Amino acid sequence: MSKDLKFPEDFMWGTATASYQVEGASNEGGRGDSIWDAFSRTPGKIVNGDTGEKAVGHYHRYKEDVQLMKKMGLKAYRLSIAWPRIIPAGVGAVNEEGVEFYNNLINELLANDITPLRFGDRVTNWLTLNEPWCSAFLGYGNGVHAPGRKWKPHTEVYFAGHNLLLAHARAVEAYRNEFQATQKATDDPVQKAKNEEAAERSLLFFLGWFADPVYKGDYPQVMKDRCGLRLPTFTEDEKKLLKGSSDFFDEYEAKIAPPDDATGGYGLDEGTKLTSDDSWKRTDMGWNAVGWSFQKLLVWIQKRYAVSNGILVTENGCAWPDRTKEEAQNDDFRVQFYKEYLTGLHNAIAEGADVRGYFAWSFIDNYEWAEGYTKRFGLHWVNYETMERTPKKSALWYGDVIRNNGFAA
Repeated sequence: MSKDLKFPEDFMWGTATASYQVEGASNEGGRGDSIWDAFSRTPGKIVNGDTGEKAVGHYHRYKEDVQLMKKMGLKAYRLSIAWPRIIPAGVGAVNEEGVEFYNNLINELLANDITPLRFGDRVTNWLTLNEPWCSAFLGYGNGVHAPGRKWKPHTEVYFAGHNLLLAHARAVEAYRNEFQATQKATDDPVQKAKNEEAAERSLLFFLGWFADPVYKGDYPQVMKDRCGLRLPTFTEDEKKLLKGSSDFFDEYEAKIAPPDDATGGYGLDEGTKLTSDDSWKRTDMGWNAVGWSFQKLLVWIQKRYAVSNGILVTENGCAWPDRTKEEAQNDDFRVQFYKEYLTGLHNAIAEGADVRGYFAWSFIDNYEWAEGYTKRFGLHWVNYETMERTPKKSALWYGDVIRNNGFAA
């Protein structure tokens, strides 16, 4: 027998995208190159040699996209700023044409009662970095993402993560000192025993690597113990700068983490050998789709970090091979994925996790990094030839969830 799951009255329902994955127009509006422009043009790096030059044309079709958001009843939208549009050379002059694009997009969102997570005078929630683990490990560990470095994965990955953390802390410090007072925004929550210890280590190496410095002021002790001198250290001033600089979390899959004695590089240093249960469902990315794991993770975050500003799930979703419009309009797997993960989220709230919002990934099919256009995460299907947008069954279902602030489990 089904039961209605209701969420807190002020729960923030949204979707998310990232600039390079959706905007396109990479040579328009005064935009400069990013590391992803260079990386995607390198032969052999991206499936089918795809680039984000066109993406899904959001740069020219943002008004149409905002209307699709409005039809869903979205309360919020997490977007990202392409810094090559703002500062094309990386340093120096600001490109006013790039600023104007984001001004226009944000004003369009606000005119349609959708809260954007960007731009200070009109935006109340900011994230300094999105998926820093991906930037560090995939960019400087295994080289799957830009800039594609993998020559010293046992050291460079930790230095990349270290610099990302310091950049985050200094950006938050500058914001709090210069802008927050007037803009009033928030910035960025025996064998059995051996297995439990290994699972804890795995969480600390994946999530604690960035969350511990932000909430506690330093790396997890287990990382310092297992990595030794390969893990950079923070000065006392840097620890103070980091602690309390807030954060947000995203989540995609569960893993089983039995103990393993290997060390010598990220992925080995944590001392686990990640595996999966053959009975678990998997997405088109090969990732595990296990809704109950979401509950466990959110409760773990709450207990370890006692997040004062609450937990905002900034992206969560699944890829499914809906290659045609007809398949997209019957994406039952994606609907079931969201139903199971939102049930896990609801149970986590009941267990004491202060979760205040959820952003489905993603609003629309897009350029999926190293996978090019071969993987589809969107609630809206895109014909990559014509750029036609079509709501999927999952978009209609999620819209009902937003309007009812809950669903029948």
